Amino acid sequence: MKLQLWDTAGQERFRTIGTMYYRGAHGTMIVYDITDAKSFQAVEHWYHEVKKHMHLDVPILLVGNKADLADLREVTTSEGKALAARLDMHFLETSAKTAAGVQEAFWVIASQIKSVMENERFDRMHRPPLDHVPRSTPILLGEKRSSRSSCC
Repeated sequence: MKLQLWDTAGQERFRTIGTMYYRGAHGTMIVYDITDAKSFQAVEHWYHEVKKHMHLDVPILLVGNKADLADLREVTTSEGKALAARLDMHFLETSAKTAAGVQEAFWVIASQIKSVMENERFDRMHRPPLDHVPRSTPILLGEKRSSRSSCC
């Protein structure tokens, strides 16, 4: 499995191009800073933004970062776990500085993506063949593309 990561750091200037990346994504990590309650409050905004543009089954992992700065903590672990549970996400705390939990976060999101992809493949394999679909059922095969291309 190849993981391609896009870190927008929640910046406003990435908001418009972010939707382009959401559409093709198979998984998402929403990361907040445990020493900054404001970043935690933004999690729900980003969650709804991701859900608006991505497939329903795409796994989302909530990550509380900077666990190495526990003495400056503004967001408790239980608050992070509660939000993740309410929004149906997995939850981890990490420290990018010490690398604590970082590898685990990537393993969690990768295994969730793999599981979703295997389930989708299983569903496709067990659908009835098209010749068994009742005639009244519309089948959408995608847009017709012009045979003339404006590209090289």
